[in-house]
Amino acid sequence: MKLTPRLKALASLVPLNKAAADIGTDHGYLAAYLVRHNLCPYVIAGDKNEKPLGKARDSVRALKLEGKVLIRLGDGLEVIQESDQVKVIIIAGMGGKTICSILDDGWEKLKGVDILILQPMVDIWLVRRWIIERGFRIKEEKLAKEGDQIYEIIKAGPGEQGPLDDLQLELGPKLLEKRDPLIRPYLLRKLRKCKKVMESFKKSKQEIDPKKYNYWNRLTCKIEEELRCLQEK
Repeated sequence: MKLTPRLKALASLVPLNKAAADIGTDHGYLAAYLVRHNLCPYVIAGDKNEKPLGKARDSVRALKLEGKVLIRLGDGLEVIQESDQVKVIIIAGMGGKTICSILDDGWEKLKGVDILILQPMVDIWLVRRWIIERGFRIKEEKLAKEGDQIYEIIKAGPGEQGPLDDLQLELGPKLLEKRDPLIRPYLLRKLRKCKKVMESFKKSKQEIDPKKYNYWNRLTCKIEEELRCLQEK
């Protein structure tokens, strides 16, 4: 089974030999991959919609993995039972607000969980802030590229995270520190967005919120500084 770069990056962050839950599993490819390649003993594949679960069931049957990929219909973390002893939770392909809501709504299910692997499509700063405020720390961050899109993935675990400012919440402390191989195109994409926002401020006929202007201006300067550092190395 060949995964897309995004799903492959998610799989690469899953620790060995721990039961996992793939929330919003869609077609179930990631869950099937994890057990087929002996990365996890079993995976709970959950989704709140029956249609994608039907596709997941077909995939699991075709690969004869019925005993190792457990398909469950349910909203968020409610598909996880205490007896499952899930140690890894994966939530990918949703908005940052949705991911935070799923984690908050299923807070009791996080007891005993070792690893969260989170891939928001938007509002990643909200997810990083949630991690810090809820007693987790960022262990690793990774980028994955599919076509023109670059996805940001966070691996977190219980523990105290040092304080992060608003720019670190947006850009990712580990991405900047470890210099992910995709860091340059990632920063260039962020810079293009910043410049569009700054240009919209200039063209706006309405009064500009000083806090918003200050944030986007500082973010632009920070990204340009990081890109200069990359060029010098």
